[in-house]
Amino acid sequence: MNVRLMRDLAGYGTRRELRLARFLGVCLMLASSAGCGRPLQEEQSAAPAQAVVVPHLTKIASPAYAAAFAAPPSASVDIDRIDPPGASRAHPFAVSLKTSQSLTVLGWAFPGTEKGGCSAIGLTVDNKHVFPGTYGVSRPDVATYFKDMSRTSVGYSIVVPAKELGAGSHHAFVICMDSAQAAGRSVNPLTITVH
Repeated sequence: MNVRLMRDLAGYGTRRELRLARFLGVCLMLASSAGCGRPLQEEQSAAPAQAVVVPHLTKIASPAYAAAFAAPPSASVDIDRIDPPGASRAHPFAVSLKTSQSLTVLGWAFPGTEKGGCSAIGLTVDNKHVFPGTYGVSRPDVATYFKDMSRTSVGYSIVVPAKELGAGSHHAFVICMDSAQAAGRSVNPLTITVH
């Protein structure tokens, strides 16, 4: 069957189509997904390669806590989603959790004063604690919206176990630090109630 399919595919007239037919035939014969579905190396466009940003955990250093706690609201720090799905919500920026759950905050952020992304990202809670987040998630939608390709890898994820917050009501903000350790925070405070 694979040989017949390869012959059928090879019926195309151009050299490029023949190479593609052979490539697809080999993929089918090997029943392997390795390399299948991607363009052949010689067929790739000559567009310049962009640096790949790998999401990584970033911590706000303790000497910068004062700047983090005093950070002014910034339109360049946004919360897209708050999880877990089972948490009850009174309004978009309030969440109620059991001590066995973890809070996950997802969104995008970048320093308003410089190109590129945050040097550190975190969630400040009650102006006492800073929980680090993973930064560098691909967000081409943000780069497109701001018409600035240096804002492509500005997504973040911050996970905080509720038991580390303690029972009661807490107020939190997402903080983005720039390279000079100046900070901007999310506009809306996040209210977290732990039972």
